[in-house]
Amino acid sequence: MFSNFAHWFEGGLLGVIVITAILQVAGYLKFRTAQLIWSILILIAGSFLVPYMLLHHGLDRVDETWQFLMTDPQQLQHFLMGILLMVAGLSELLSVLNVLRSKLWQFIFPAALPVIGTLFMIHSRHGTAEAIHESLVFHRYLGTALILSGVAKAVVVIWGDRYKKIAYIWIFFMLITAGLLVTYREPNGAYNVNHSDAQGQESIPKGHHE
Repeated sequence: MFSNFAHWFEGGLLGVIVITAILQVAGYLKFRTAQLIWSILILIAGSFLVPYMLLHHGLDRVDETWQFLMTDPQQLQHFLMGILLMVAGLSELLSVLNVLRSKLWQFIFPAALPVIGTLFMIHSRHGTAEAIHESLVFHRYLGTALILSGVAKAVVVIWGDRYKKIAYIWIFFMLITAGLLVTYREPNGAYNVNHSDAQGQESIPKGHHE
């Protein structure tokens, strides 16, 4: 199923970011090298998600898929998450390469994480009542971890040069996020046709997600 694969792929990339961050804080990677790896991986995370959501049903169905993305709240929010990751990754990369010299640009990535976390917590869901409840609980944990990771990363941007070990805080919450994503499985009954979601909307055809 597309949804499971997307969760696993994004979680795997975040896992590599966690490993890179740990190696940097422990002194095994130079700061610039670690930042370069982070920025590329964040950019890949967004660059994978956005086109994959558009193209995973084939080039001949791009128009249909686009219309679906723009009209289904759940998929639109996922699409926005991908765009946020692309913007965050690009800003990090340009900052590392000294194209963007102001320290303010370093807050783009920390700011994107709470927004993505909030979208996970509030976005629409489809399927049976049981599947919606199970997914809701999972995404609340996921969203909370992302929000806390973003807040902690912002603290690192402000005080990280003076207190390097505080970086472990955002790394910890990012590790939780990665673990949740790579272990995610859509609950039974998710995306079932002819069921209503939490907002009372009719579920979308199952084929759009598999």
